[in-house]
Amino acid sequence: MGYRFIREYWGNGYGYEICEGLIAYAKQIKMTKLIGNVINENIASAKNLEKLNFKPVHQFVSKDIGLPETKYELKL
Repeated sequence: MGYRFIREYWGNGYGYEICEGLIAYAKQIKMTKLIGNVINENIASAKNLEKLNFKPVHQFVSKDIGLPETKYELKL
């Protein structure tokens, strides 16, 4: 799952709400882990994942956009 918002909607907590809902649904359907990749420049999204107890597990340069990213995992 991915999401993007038009700049005027940044900082309103929508990304956090989406992630909360996804976590609740994943638990409901008995998933055991969620993974999120965040471009390192996107500090707000990384903070959202960290507030939701995702842990950084790997840093890499994405092949598709060529930017540094961090892979996060949440064990459910």
